[in-house]
Amino acid sequence: MQVEVLTPYEIYSLLLDKSDPAGLRLAWYVARNYNYDHLQDRRMVNWHISGEALTVWLTRHWSADELLAKALEVRQNKAKP
Repeated sequence: MQVEVLTPYEIYSLLLDKSDPAGLRLAWYVARNYNYDHLQDRRMVNWHISGEALTVWLTRHWSADELLAKALEVRQNKAKP
């Protein structure tokens, strides 16, 4: 898997009829989990802006292997009782 680097402008163009770049859903999964654990002000606007910014940052700074490892860690932690 490859993760395509996103810009802040591309994240909004995805709202149009554009297909998701490779690795976007994986980066969003990691960002969503981080927000769930750390974001204190969970109003919808803050949740979305923080998630979008973190998703862009993750696609620029983390490799596909790092994202996959973190997603697996998140999934395993959620499966524990």
